[in-house]
Amino acid sequence: QLEALWTRRLVYTDDHFSSVAVWARPGEWEISAAAVARITMTSLRNRVKMSSLLAYLRTDALHPKDDHWYLEFLGTVPESQGKGLGGKVLAPVLEQADAEGLPVWTWSSNRRTLGFYHRQRFDVLDELPFAKGGPAIFPLRREPR
Repeated sequence: QLEALWTRRLVYTDDHFSSVAVWARPGEWEISAAAVARITMTSLRNRVKMSSLLAYLRTDALHPKDDHWYLEFLGTVPESQGKGLGGKVLAPVLEQADAEGLPVWTWSSNRRTLGFYHRQRFDVLDELPFAKGGPAIFPLRREPR
């Protein structure tokens, strides 16, 4: 486990840094206006699709009101996908959420990842359009065991 460089985030990686999960603890998922501005500027400089950026920025309204763990980001380098690394970096917090009796919330804008999330016991709550011609977004929730 590595403490993230930004406030109130946990980062879990595999041994080779091929997969990473970024988590916000219950009650700490909201990001400041300054952070939103930095994310926006960095995204625009790096030519992130505007529809993807809008999807990210508009997720605040989708968050549940009850206490929950928030999976802010999960990624695995392409050559390491399909090897169980995503599940490995999720496991510590999923186990903690179960022990605390708390749900986990996240979202995906990639339909191909929904099978992975289903195997981790997440339920797809909806399919929402976020921008004209942009990707759909899928809010996901995992109830505790």
